[in-house]
Formats: sequence, C-alpha cells, structure tokens
Amino acid sequence: MGNADNFISGSTGNLKIFSTGETTLSGSQVTIQTPKFFLGGDSQFISGSNGNIEISSSKFHIQP
Repeated sequence: MGNADNFISGSTGNLKIFSTGETTLSGSQVTIQTPKFFLGGDSQFISGSNGNIEISSSKFHIQP
C-alpha cells in the first residue's frame, strides 16, 4: 500500500510503516513493546536496549 517512499507492508507477523512525511499513531490506548528502540537522529536521540537507556542532545548527554 503506497509508493516506494511511503508505504505499509506486512507479512509473516511483521509490519513495516515508512513515511517521508508526518506519521500519526493515535488511539485511546496505544502500547508499543520492543526489546530495543531508537527515537531521534544523529544530534539528539533517546535509545534503549539490554536494560539501558541513553538520552543525548547538544545541551546534555546521559548514559549508564
């Protein structure tokens, strides 16, 4: 569904959503469960895995 840059794809228990613009996930209860995550870009981000979390930006940097 979509085109080469913006699409939703799913098979064998996997779901991929790619968007070059704005993407909204909305609902009265949204739960995202994952063993590791990354939100942001090169200069500012929040990431987590293996029980650790790292928060970084140009004004501060926190890691375990």
